[in-house]
Amino acid sequence: KNDFDVIGIGQIANSDIAKGAIEAALAKHFILAGLAAPSAAAGFKLLQQISRSHLAPASVSLIVGQNFVRSLCEHCREAYAASAVEQAQLAEIFHTGNPATMKRLHQLEKAATRAGIGTDQPLGSSEKKIHGLWRADSHGCEACDYTGFAADVGIFGVCKPSDHLRRQLADNERVAELQKTAIKDGMVSLPIDALVKALRGLIDFNALLSICADTR
Repeated sequence: KNDFDVIGIGQIANSDIAKGAIEAALAKHFILAGLAAPSAAAGFKLLQQISRSHLAPASVSLIVGQNFVRSLCEHCREAYAASAVEQAQLAEIFHTGNPATMKRLHQLEKAATRAGIGTDQPLGSSEKKIHGLWRADSHGCEACDYTGFAADVGIFGVCKPSDHLRRQLADNERVAELQKTAIKDGMVSLPIDALVKALRGLIDFNALLSICADTR
């Protein structure tokens, strides 16, 4: 009895399951569970609300937001220059007109390249702008059964709560404020992860927009 370190829960959907998960976490067990939330920060808030307990934020050490979209076929995908319309959409969603934001995005793309994501492809960004995106070949190839696409790829947002974020949760701050704090503390959000993967040729612009729409 109690000779386990990891507890898996399919979905936390009510207060009893949430309280059980919190008790297990406080007993130093690692909990893997699902929450129907649009972002990692929203997941913390939802767990707190479902459990109706101030202990929820303190018991959770990490929440991972995830989504899956179809990837581009690496054998026939096409690089292209981002259009003026796409540039405008990126500026509206990601504030790419802000020099500090653009510098950070460029750093993230370079880090992704070093990690092996699209390593043989040129960078799609500079410190000043996003200039290159990717799309499916309209005819595809034999490798992708002539669809232009391959298997789904994961898009992730990993949130490790800081003391500041935990205090905000305890003070019942809104999700938008929690998200801002998590990003300020270093979290790469789902939309940002999707953008980096779009720059590296893993997904197309439509897939990127779908991730952004899902997390608004």
